[in-house]
Amino acid sequence: MSDIDEIEGFDPTTPHKPVSKKRKAADSNGAVAGPSKPASKANGNKRKNAQPSPETLPGTEGEDHEDQSEHSVEEADAPVRAIGPPTKSKAKKPPSKPVTNGKAPPKSKAKPKADPPPPAAKPASAQRSDTMANTEEEAMEVELQPGTIRATADLPPIPKKNLGNRKDPAPPARAKESGPTQREVERLKKQLQDVMSQRDSLAKQVNEWVTLRETEPELNLELERAQSQATVTAKDQLIKELTDHTGVESMFDSSRNSHLRFLTQEQADESKVTVEREVERLRGIIKEKDGVIAQKDAKIHHAEQALAEKAMELKLEIKRCEDLQTKLSRDPPPSGLRGRAAPGAAHNDPKNGSAISLYEDMTNLLITNMRFEKSDFPDFDNEIFQCMFTHNETKASLSFTLQRLWSLRDPENPPPRIKSKDQLAVTMKYTPLNLESESPDFREKIEFLNDVFTFAGEQVDVFFNSMREYLGNIKKEGENEPIVVDDDDD
Repeated sequence: MSDIDEIEGFDPTTPHKPVSKKRKAADSNGAVAGPSKPASKANGNKRKNAQPSPETLPGTEGEDHEDQSEHSVEEADAPVRAIGPPTKSKAKKPPSKPVTNGKAPPKSKAKPKADPPPPAAKPASAQRSDTMANTEEEAMEVELQPGTIRATADLPPIPKKNLGNRKDPAPPARAKESGPTQREVERLKKQLQDVMSQRDSLAKQVNEWVTLRETEPELNLELERAQSQATVTAKDQLIKELTDHTGVESMFDSSRNSHLRFLTQEQADESKVTVEREVERLRGIIKEKDGVIAQKDAKIHHAEQALAEKAMELKLEIKRCEDLQTKLSRDPPPSGLRGRAAPGAAHNDPKNGSAISLYEDMTNLLITNMRFEKSDFPDFDNEIFQCMFTHNETKASLSFTLQRLWSLRDPENPPPRIKSKDQLAVTMKYTPLNLESESPDFREKIEFLNDVFTFAGEQVDVFFNSMREYLGNIKKEGENEPIVVDDDDD
């Protein structure tokens, strides 16, 4: 065991347990056989110094005490050494047997010697001297303990090692021997380019959002709101001024005198009624302005909705044209229809021109324009014809449009899929054009032709005959009246 382990076993402030010395047995008065050889002087002196005789004379107690005090002081001044734990006392050897005439008796043949007589009791003075000597020795041992404590406390504390929870220190991080590789540099450059491109695109979007201009309806709406707010503020200011002015005029009469004039209850009530009427009138004006603003807001909303619908129709028309082009490129027309000319080039073909000319001469009906509109059924489009009919005799003409619309024959039980036109019903819609340029007499005589109406597709011939009949009767009656009068005169 090392010195450190011995020191760690004690606390620095723990005093050393004094070792009590056993009292020596008093010397007996009886004679005791001494050793066969005389002891040497040196050993005798050492024995005398180490173990002084406990017997002291009554007159020498003070001297012994002073010697012991000086001895303790010298020991205190000496350098102090840390005292370890008490050492184990070695077993004492049995006392040697008495030797007679310088020779020890043999072990086997010697006759056992009789036990010595018991020691005689010491006198009281000798016992007191022994007690005082032992007390002084114990006092010397106690005096040495504070020094021992201080010396132990002055030692530097030795840290206790906890070997159970010991952790090895982490090895130092090895510094990189070389810089980034070329591959890492290329990867970082690519990431930088991607981030810069994203930043440019986001900056462009933000710039577009910031510089986006307001639409005309929004500007008009903001202008109307500002005007209405200014009007309301002016009206409120006017109401306040009129109220203050009315109160001042009711209290003071500037035309007569400038003295304070007290009002009666009737006058106060009359002034109050007048002010309330004015307030009600101004509130009515404000309500009218609010109504005008609401109407304008409704118009703006309607215009915005119509604009959105037109934009949607434009998109649908563009999509429909694209679908038709795709369909025509994928499914060419049948061989029976390939010989027909395009609608714009119908008059360029001599045969088609002759047929159209014959049709116009026989019916006096001109189809000036034709277009298609998308219907509720994807495979069938609505057809719109712009026509003009001129009567051959009266020369009266009428411009109108006919729309061929597709609808279900039985709306309550619609078929799962429309495969042919036989599953649909055809409806014709008549709409007159440019009637505002005609005379009231003309609009009155054509009767139902001056308004929009619909009829079945099978009644197209009936419609044509009715139109020709009404236009033929417009001037015929005016021309026949003089003739009838002349016949009566004859």
